[in-house]
Amino acid sequence: MNQEKLSVLLVSHEMTPTGAVLSLLNLYHGLSARGHAVDMIALDGGYLASTIEQVDTSLTWNQSSPSTIMGNPPDAYDAIVANTIASDAWLDTQYKAFGPLFSDRLLWFIRELPRDLESQARYLYGSFPSRKSLMQLAHSVVFVSRSSKALYEGHYDLSPRFKQSLRVVNNALNADLNSILPCMHQSRLRDTLMALSKVALRIPTSHTVIMSTGKFSQQKGSYETMNDFLRTFSRDKRNNKDEFKHIIFVGDVEKTYWKVLRKQYLESRTRNGKLSHHTRLHLVGSITSTKAMREYYNVASIILLHSKCEAFGRVILEAFAHGVPVVATGCGGPAEIIKHGKTGLLFSTDAELMWNVEHLINNPEITSSISKRSCDLVRSKFSSTSYMNTMEKILTDIALKSSGPR
Repeated sequence: MNQEKLSVLLVSHEMTPTGAVLSLLNLYHGLSARGHAVDMIALDGGYLASTIEQVDTSLTWNQSSPSTIMGNPPDAYDAIVANTIASDAWLDTQYKAFGPLFSDRLLWFIRELPRDLESQARYLYGSFPSRKSLMQLAHSVVFVSRSSKALYEGHYDLSPRFKQSLRVVNNALNADLNSILPCMHQSRLRDTLMALSKVALRIPTSHTVIMSTGKFSQQKGSYETMNDFLRTFSRDKRNNKDEFKHIIFVGDVEKTYWKVLRKQYLESRTRNGKLSHHTRLHLVGSITSTKAMREYYNVASIILLHSKCEAFGRVILEAFAHGVPVVATGCGGPAEIIKHGKTGLLFSTDAELMWNVEHLINNPEITSSISKRSCDLVRSKFSSTSYMNTMEKILTDIALKSSGPR
């Protein structure tokens, strides 16, 4: 796009390897690659705070806090992007300090979809009563999915005029994965990479791998669904045959959830029950290296997204790009991305989850066709170029309407 270069501040609520933070980092790199000046601050720490500079030397960011007034005045920037609803206390601090000079430059990117009424109350109103007013003060409010937009739009009594300004901008595939899109669904190449990666990870080539990756949290209800799956899987009669399966968890795991998975892992090593004979659990923490993460995607026959609520589901796009079919809960973002039976499989019960997994394992021709269609989908609808064009236009509109440094 031919336009003036922008000065943009990105505000992350934390530095953890979650979809919200990684998507903001993608925006950082995308804007920087197009010649825009980008600063970034984080309001809380996390795993990435101590590791990101080791794997991403081009990234510079500063630590802040929700009660700290920003170091540069708002008019030092053309636009300010705040990530997630959890940034609200910081936004309130800045608005009280700077008023419209701040809010006229604000794009608030909301990425949450609470799972139940209690969580909805916390996210919609929380301990901070002015989220609705902050939303209406912002120049632009963008939601990561239609489901997330509908939740907030339905609960807040927003003016009709303001509702018209609300937008949905889906997450995009990482720019560094675009190069693998044209070929990863090809079965011969996929089989070769799977075999090589299984050797690298010391998994027998004849064994089937089911991988679950992302943020596992009580908030999303992911541990409940996975525990149900493990119980169902261990009792399922279709596992009587001598077929070994590995279930791999990769991602940011809450301590309470980690204990549950560890318990399941220890139980799987006992001699009682089918699970011990046919299935092994692998507990892997967060991985920040793209190369290392590709090894795990390459070994996977199925990606399982088992959250009870998911605003978008960024890992779905990564799985699509690697030619791996996805089985996901039919909620929120996954239900918007996946067309059941065409680009993936959706489930709502334990029985449906189990059937979907076995259906893909036992029908390689169906798996192959789903992989091809999903790869075509992510290339056509969720490319990093299209995403950056959209975000660049929104930020340019903010810059033109504000009194920034032009």
